[in-house]
Amino acid sequence: MDDDPKDPDATETTVEEAADKDGEDSGIIRAVLSGEGESGPVEGPLDDLPRGTTIGPYVILSRLAAGSIGTAYAAFDPQRDRKIALKVLEVDDESEAIGEQRREALVAAANTCASVEHPGVVRVHDVGIVGSAVYVAMEFVDGIDLRQWMEARDDPFPWPEVLRVFRDAGQGLAAAHAVGCVHGDFTPSRVLMGKGGRICVFDFGLAMPAPDVSSPHYSVKSLHNELPTPTVAGLQDSLLELPTRDAMVGTPDYMAPELHAGVEPDAKADQFAFCAAMYEALYGEPPFKGGTPQALAVEAMSHAVRPAPKGSDVPQWLRDVLLRGLSPRRKDRYASMEVVLRHLEHDPQARRRRWIAGVTILGVGAGAAGGIAYLVERESNRCDADVELLDGTWDPATRASLEQAFLDSGRPHAVDVWTQVEGTMDEWSTQWLEHRTLACELRHADDDVEMMERRYACLDGVLQPFQAFATRYAEGADGPMVDGAQRVVSGLWRPIDCRKADMLDYAVPADGPAKQAADGAWLHLLGGVYETARAQAQEAAGRLPLEDVPAAHVRASLTASQAAARARAPDARTMLYDTAALAASARLRIPQAEAWLTLARVDTVERREMWLDQAQTLLDSVDLPHLRAELMLARGALAQVRGNDRDALSAYHRALALVKATDSQSQILRTDVLMQLAALATQREEWSTAHRYIDEVVGARETAFGPSHPELIAPLRMLASVQAASGDADAAIRALDRAVAIAGESDARNAVRASLRLALGDIEADRNQPRAAATHYERASSLLDESESLDALADAMLGLGLARLAQGAASRAAPALERAVLLGRRAGWSAVAISTAEEARGRALADEDPEAAREALERALQGADEAAAARLEEALAALPAPAPKPL
Repeated sequence: MDDDPKDPDATETTVEEAADKDGEDSGIIRAVLSGEGESGPVEGPLDDLPRGTTIGPYVILSRLAAGSIGTAYAAFDPQRDRKIALKVLEVDDESEAIGEQRREALVAAANTCASVEHPGVVRVHDVGIVGSAVYVAMEFVDGIDLRQWMEARDDPFPWPEVLRVFRDAGQGLAAAHAVGCVHGDFTPSRVLMGKGGRICVFDFGLAMPAPDVSSPHYSVKSLHNELPTPTVAGLQDSLLELPTRDAMVGTPDYMAPELHAGVEPDAKADQFAFCAAMYEALYGEPPFKGGTPQALAVEAMSHAVRPAPKGSDVPQWLRDVLLRGLSPRRKDRYASMEVVLRHLEHDPQARRRRWIAGVTILGVGAGAAGGIAYLVERESNRCDADVELLDGTWDPATRASLEQAFLDSGRPHAVDVWTQVEGTMDEWSTQWLEHRTLACELRHADDDVEMMERRYACLDGVLQPFQAFATRYAEGADGPMVDGAQRVVSGLWRPIDCRKADMLDYAVPADGPAKQAADGAWLHLLGGVYETARAQAQEAAGRLPLEDVPAAHVRASLTASQAAARARAPDARTMLYDTAALAASARLRIPQAEAWLTLARVDTVERREMWLDQAQTLLDSVDLPHLRAELMLARGALAQVRGNDRDALSAYHRALALVKATDSQSQILRTDVLMQLAALATQREEWSTAHRYIDEVVGARETAFGPSHPELIAPLRMLASVQAASGDADAAIRALDRAVAIAGESDARNAVRASLRLALGDIEADRNQPRAAATHYERASSLLDESESLDALADAMLGLGLARLAQGAASRAAPALERAVLLGRRAGWSAVAISTAEEARGRALADEDPEAAREALERALQGADEAAAARLEEALAALPAPAPKPL
C-alpha cells in the first residue's frame, strides 16, 4: 500500500467509500471517519482489547494473534486512511524507572528498524508509548506465517522450495543488518508469507524475555552453575566480551548459545536463529532435541545437532551451510547474513541442472534430446569454475597461514579482525568463481569468444591484488597491518566490476616484479601507509612502460599521486593532474575520474567544484556505484565548507542511496558518509540527530572491524562531544575512556591519543573537576611535539594552566600559561584566544609577581572583547599600585 500522504488536491474519501473498501471492518471505519462510534482509550488487559479501542492515533478492528512478543491487531489509521497491523507490547517492571528504560529501549530499537526499506521486511510506520505499553504500527500483510506453512503438511516441503522461501527471508534479515537493525528473536512465526508469494520478516528489535526462559528457576547465573565446566569455558570463549543483560531474551529452540548466557542479540545470533529455523523446515524437527532451556543451551554449546532423518534428500552442501551457521562460537559462523545467502545460492549442481533441462526441452522438439543433453552437460562442466583456480591464493593452507599471521601480531582485536577479513575473502572468492563461470556461459549464449577472453583477463586482473594481499599477510602481519586489513581487503576491486566495459580496459593482468610492486603499493595505500605506497608506486611506474602496459602504468601513477595527496605532500596536486592527463591519453576513464576526485579533495576551495564536475562527467558513463558515492561525499564536504547545509545534506543522502548494498566495501563507505552527516548535525547543534548517526556508525564499525578496533576511535570521540554537549558528561567520559583504551592497545599516533586526553580534560574542567582535568591535560602535553602539533600542545598547556589555577596552585599554573601564550602566538591564535591566555597568566602571577601580572593583564586588554575588558579593568585595579620609577 502506498505510504505517502494523500494528494491534497485529490477528492476526499467518503465514509461510504471507506466502508466499502474494508468489508467486515466497515462499521468501525465509518464511525471513525464520521467522528462517531464508541472508540475510546485503552482500558483492560492489552492482550484482548475490544473493537474500537484507540492506541495512540490508531483504532483497533480485531485481534490477529497473540504471542511472546505482544498481541497483534488489525487496526485503522485514520490519518492516512489505511488498514495496518498494530503490535501492542506490555512492558512493565516492579521499578517504574526500569520499566520506563525498557520501553524507551524498545522504541529506540524499533525506530532504528523503521528505516529498513526492503520487500523482505514488513515496514514499520510508527512507534510509540501508551501508558505501560509500546505499540508498533506496521504495514498490513495478508497471509500466513511460516510456522503455519510448515505445519500445513505432515512431511517437510521439498528442499528447493524451503531454500527459496528462506533465501527471501534471509534477504530481509541482511537488509536489516545493513542499517544496524538486529531482530533478536527470529523464528518461523515471525516470517509472513503473503498471498502474492511475498516473504517478509517482522518484529525486528522487539525481542522480549520469554516466560519459560526468564523464570526464577532459569537465569544467567543458574545457567553457568548448571552447565558442565568445559561447556561454560567454551561459552565464555564465544562471547568475545559482548554486553550482557540479566534475563535471557528469545525463543529457546532458536537461541544462539551466547543468548542463553544473557548476551545482547546481534547479527551473528540472528544468523544462528535463521539456520535453526531453516533446519526445522528442511527436516521437520529443530536442530537440537533438548526438552528444557538448560538442555538446549548445553546441546547448542556442544554443537550436538541431530543427525539427518533417514530418507532425507536434503543435499550435504546445504546441510554444511546450516551447520556452520549453527556453530557455538560466533567467530566460527559466517561473517554476515549476506555471506550465508551467497553460500545458499551456490548449489554446485544447480547451474548444470538448468542447462541440461533447458536444452533437453529443445532437443525433444528436434528429436535428439539425449545427444544434446550429453553435449550440454559436457559444456556445463567446462563452464563451472573449479575452486582449484584459487589454489595458492585462497585455499585451506593460505587461510590457515593468514589466521596464524593475524594471531601472531599480538593485537588484542586480531581475532575479531581476522573473522571479518576471512568473511570478506570468502565473499570475494565466491563472487570471483561465479563470475568466472558467468563469463563462460555468456560466451555460449552470444558466441563471443573475444569478449569472454576480455572478461577472463579482467577477472585475472582483479585477482592479482587479491593474491598480493594474501601473500603479503601470510608472510607476517604486524600491528598496523592487522589494523588496516579490513579496509585493505574491502577496498580491492570486486569481481562483479568486470561486468563493466571500462573495467575490461583497466583491470588487465600484467606479469613481473614491477606489477607485483604496484599491487603492493596499492595495498599500502588502502592500509594508510602513504609514504611507503608513494615510493613503491613511483618505482613501479618507472618499470612499467606506458606504451607497453598502459593500464598498469596509469594505476601505479594513480596510487603514487593518491598517496601523496593523503600524506598532504606539496606536489600532490601536480601529480594528480599529470595522472589524469596520462589516463586520458590512454583512454582509461576510471583512473581519470579517480584522479579528478582526489584532486577535488586537496585543491583550493575555489577550484574543487571544477574537478568534481570533471569527475562527474566521467562517472555518469561509468557504472561504479562506490565511486559515484565518493563523488557525492566530496560534493557534500564542499557544500559543508561553503556553509550550504541543504546541499551538503542532499549530497550525503544521495551517497547513502548509492551504498545500500551489504558487501563490506559498501558498509565501510556508508560509515564514512554517516560520520560526515554526524559532523554536520553537530555543527548545527542538532544533538539528537548527531547522536543517532554516530550510534549507527559505532554499531556498523563494531560489526565490520570488531569491538576494540582503532576504527572506533574517531566515532567514539565524536560521540563523546555530542554527549557532553547534550549534558551527559558521564556517558561522554565512558566513550572517551573506551577510545583511550583502544588507542593504547593499537599503537595509535600520539596526536590521536593526545586529542582524547584533551577532550577528557575539557569535560572534567566543565564539570568543575580541576584535579582530574589537570591530569588529562598533562598527559596530553607529554604526548605532543612542538614541531608536529603546535596548536594542540598550546591547547594542552592552556588547559593545564587553567586547571591548576582552579585548584589554587597559581605558582604551578603560571609556567604552563606562559608557555601556552608563546605557543599560541606561534600557532596563529586569534587575539581573543591570546587575551584569554594572558588574562589567566596575569591572575596566576598576581600574588607572587604583581608587576608581571600587570603586564600580562594589559596585554590581555589589547585583544579583549567588551565583556572581558570590564573584567580585566577590575583585575588591574585590584593589583597593588606600581612602584614609582626612579628619577
